[in-house]
Amino acid sequence: MNVYWLEQTEVDVRSEDDWLHASELVRLRAMRVPKRRTDWRLGRWTAKLAFAAYLDLPAHSRFLMDMEIRPAETGAPELYFADKPADASISISHCGGRAICAIAASGIELGCDLERIEPRTDAFIADYFTDAEKAVIARTSAANNPRMLALLWSAKESALKVLQTGLRADTRSVMVNPGNILFSDDENCALSMCAVTLVGLSKAGGNTTRRSSGRWSHPRPPRRRSFLPPLTRALVGPVGFEPTTNGL
Repeated sequence: MNVYWLEQTEVDVRSEDDWLHASELVRLRAMRVPKRRTDWRLGRWTAKLAFAAYLDLPAHSRFLMDMEIRPAETGAPELYFADKPADASISISHCGGRAICAIAASGIELGCDLERIEPRTDAFIADYFTDAEKAVIARTSAANNPRMLALLWSAKESALKVLQTGLRADTRSVMVNPGNILFSDDENCALSMCAVTLVGLSKAGGNTTRRSSGRWSHPRPPRRRSFLPPLTRALVGPVGFEPTTNGL
């Protein structure tokens, strides 16, 4: 199973709208909030460039405008090419003027999330994390606490995207196992990225549960934003997910 990802920033997005599908132009023109328009264009631009790279096509407007990202009933993005469902699965996230798109073959359940690394309150930890995750946070040094929280949160959001529930579900319904994560000493890391795929089903006590795995990294501003091979470069470590008693 190969999962690829592409990272772009606001300055990478073409100022003209000639790369948008006709239906996307209609939707864009209906948006009144400038930040919403900017984030939306950035996410679409990143997803289309990722798909173009996935197909080994040039990032030319005549190809990009034939690509369309439609929201499914769950809100998850679905990719169309020449008005037909594309043979690829995608997940999009943006934060702080940067976007990522994870992409894989059609049929692979996929989720990714980009989060700002910043201090969080005790109330945030109490409300959104399982007891096991709270224990991990408590064992983490003060210097690495914001990074661990960003990892756990981006991993949770990614897993909930895989399940196509998003934050409509209780975030404690998935438990993140960060494994033996080794944090770098790079003080310039401002964002946490996690991409997750469903890896299998297991049955216990008559209930079927989903198990996922993912990879996590710190995107770094100085690094060239390029299409990467299957989540193997610039990665800090694996992340595991387990269902909790809240019942995924």
